[in-house]
Amino acid sequence: MRFIIRRDGVEHCQPWSANTTQQIDLAFNIFFMVYFFIRFIAASDKLWFMLEMYSFVDYFTIPPSFVSIYLDRTWIGLRFLRALRLMSVPDILQYLNVLKTSSSIRLAQLCSIFIAVWLTGAGIIHLLENSGDPMEFENSHPLSYWTCVYFLIVTMSTVGYGDVYCHTVFGRTFLVFFLLVGLTQNISLSLDAGGITVLGIIHTTPIPTSAALAHVPKSFALHVSQQLTLTIQ
Repeated sequence: MRFIIRRDGVEHCQPWSANTTQQIDLAFNIFFMVYFFIRFIAASDKLWFMLEMYSFVDYFTIPPSFVSIYLDRTWIGLRFLRALRLMSVPDILQYLNVLKTSSSIRLAQLCSIFIAVWLTGAGIIHLLENSGDPMEFENSHPLSYWTCVYFLIVTMSTVGYGDVYCHTVFGRTFLVFFLLVGLTQNISLSLDAGGITVLGIIHTTPIPTSAALAHVPKSFALHVSQQLTLTIQ
């Protein structure tokens, strides 16, 4: 929470008792930990549950909150992976009977996937740029999280203003692979969303019968009637 609210780097030294945002973060992580154990108990296949994506999200986000209590030091780590939880929002809306049609459910899934991947990628850029390359940590590039969000959406849209860019080797390497996968996924999601929107317009637009018949050529109508007569005979 601190790296979103403020513009600190990836690491911040402060006693846990005086760190309000870290205390709130711990409360949320305790909730997620309890929810993790509930899902583990309810899971029919324990091994498959341990290998799920959301389980790995909990592995990388819950322990750092407890470690920071002992060290009096806050490190972001991989906590940005919590954004992947946004992909479960369509399921929640479906259970609440907010999403009722298959097209609205699919459209919500596409939007949640795009936002989750976008925010997660921005978190990785934020971590790599603020940490610097392992070979030389002196080349760190201080960036706020929201600057990384802006940079990634501009880069994914192939606009690239050039006002923000990656300085570290690891940041540039990740960005290359992210664009190769992200642009492909972006095109696929755009096509799916466009198809769902067009189909929704077609299904919800009434076509008067008289207007539809007025555009049917008489020769075509005569041909259809002849074929029906031959079929009946």
